[in-house]
Amino acid sequence: MRAHFPRYGYEDMVVAQHRLVTEKLGLTHLSLVMGLSMGAMHTWLWGERYPDMMEALFPIGSIPQETSGRNRLWRHTIVEAIRNDPEWHNGNYQQQPHIYSRIAPLVAIMTGNPVRQFEANPTRAAADAWYERIVTSAYQVDVNDALYEYDASSDYNPGPDLEKITAKLPAIDFDDDQINSPEFAGLDYEIPRVKNGRSMIIPTGKQAYDEGGNIANGDFWVAPLKDRLCSLPH
Repeated sequence: MRAHFPRYGYEDMVVAQHRLVTEKLGLTHLSLVMGLSMGAMHTWLWGERYPDMMEALFPIGSIPQETSGRNRLWRHTIVEAIRNDPEWHNGNYQQQPHIYSRIAPLVAIMTGNPVRQFEANPTRAAADAWYERIVTSAYQVDVNDALYEYDASSDYNPGPDLEKITAKLPAIDFDDDQINSPEFAGLDYEIPRVKNGRSMIIPTGKQAYDEGGNIANGDFWVAPLKDRLCSLPH
């Protein structure tokens, strides 16, 4: 169906996940719902939409606020760049449009740790080679898939319903996260509204590299996860 496929958002994705869990897998109660990055955003929505279904929630690398500021800007820039690319042909292209691969370095800028990136690419030649690697890799991505991926976050806004969350919720973010920067104080401001919520900003130090690298590094968050799991009823 290409770009004729219906538009969907994170709310739709969470409903689909819930239907999979309940209708297909036959589960009526969960010990834990957790996710990383986009999955963490889904985790907040799970807690609001199905508050009695789980014992605990564990979002890693997200804040429970509407997608806005730079986070909205870079996502919307990607979506609009694709939609306005003459090669896109309203999604009916025969060859991959080039626009996404050319704008993909923006994703690296937003999701990376600038210090680690400078250390890895300390010269102009190294940075230019890095650019070429990003572009070459991104050209393998189906542009319609990228469009739907970034557009899906448009409806993310758990802020108004945080009081509905009743499960235990430890939220984790990282000190070098540029998308969900602790400087925004998003967790500090919102977590008091969550009945059983608490938050932790993890210092990444020399181990930091980027958003994906941090959330994939279990050394940062396995210990608090174990603590939470041990506190759940068996």
